[in-house]
Amino acid sequence: QDLTYGEFDFYFFAELLDRAWLHSTGKKEGHQNYNAADTPAWKDKVIADIGSGTGRLVIGAAALHPHMKLCRGLELLEGIHDDAVEKLEECRDPGQADSHSLRVPSVLTDLELFLLSSQKKNSINRVGSLPLATIQLTQGSFLDPSISLGDIDCAFVFSSCYTSELMQGLSDAIGRQCKVGTIVITTDYKLQLEGTIEPGSYEMEIIEVMEGFNEVTGGQSTAYIHRVIKSC
Repeated sequence: QDLTYGEFDFYFFAELLDRAWLHSTGKKEGHQNYNAADTPAWKDKVIADIGSGTGRLVIGAAALHPHMKLCRGLELLEGIHDDAVEKLEECRDPGQADSHSLRVPSVLTDLELFLLSSQKKNSINRVGSLPLATIQLTQGSFLDPSISLGDIDCAFVFSSCYTSELMQGLSDAIGRQCKVGTIVITTDYKLQLEGTIEPGSYEMEIIEVMEGFNEVTGGQSTAYIHRVIKSC
């Protein structure tokens, strides 16, 4: 089977997560009862990047939404998964015992850092980190029944290069495992909105369609935000 690897635009991804959060709360921006400060986005929720590659979007989501319960990455290819684990360890702030902080590179030059006192260097290290949600990187396939998707509240799938067979398999896996209300974002291809598989049937709906930048497809991609309304 031929596989195509590509990296999705982070800013578009972040925008999609924001829109998905609004849909998950049942509120719309501008609504009289909407207040972005009421509850941190995705607090105590689980987000997953299915086909997470080197983990770039997983780490980014964990930094954008540090209050989430868990940020999962699922990658099929073992070599790329191993790279993701290595990159995650490189990004962690070694000064934080709980490993739930992202090290942010200093904007100072090596000479400027050398000339600073130790106290100021320590201050820069403390400032140069961001809180991270707990991250879990897994090597495997959503087609593997041993890979559980049941805890996910929002899944992102960079599906622009998926075959129709993969999209059907993804739809069935989500319909079989994901709970009612789960938000699923795909790119350029929609999920099957209904299906019948063992042990029953599933239904999904499209709640929003968005256009955004995607270098892999030559500039633009269409993102489909789905919601599970019935699962097996």
